[in-house]
Amino acid sequence: PQRRLILDRFKGRNIPLASHDDEEPSEVRRNAEDGIRVSEFPVTLDAALEAARIGVGVIAGAPNIVRGGSHSGNVSAMELVRAGAVDVLASDYVPPALIEAAFL
Repeated sequence: PQRRLILDRFKGRNIPLASHDDEEPSEVRRNAEDGIRVSEFPVTLDAALEAARIGVGVIAGAPNIVRGGSHSGNVSAMELVRAGAVDVLASDYVPPALIEAAFL
């Protein structure tokens, strides 16, 4: 019910909406159907690839790239970059990681 309430409040307002930690391609598709056009930190390669395939922007964490992988066992952001499934890097919890990640 909360999801529907939020989606209804934002409908038609031209405000970008993002999901967080998408796991499954079906989740990405459902979000896109609901007007959520950004996938922030998808946790699987399949979810990120589906987002890229259907034109949903993908945000990955720069600290994930700097660390060489996820601190919680999720997909590596570098794997997503190599697969062509990342549009934006976010600093997340380590702002200087943006610069280092760009060079990596």
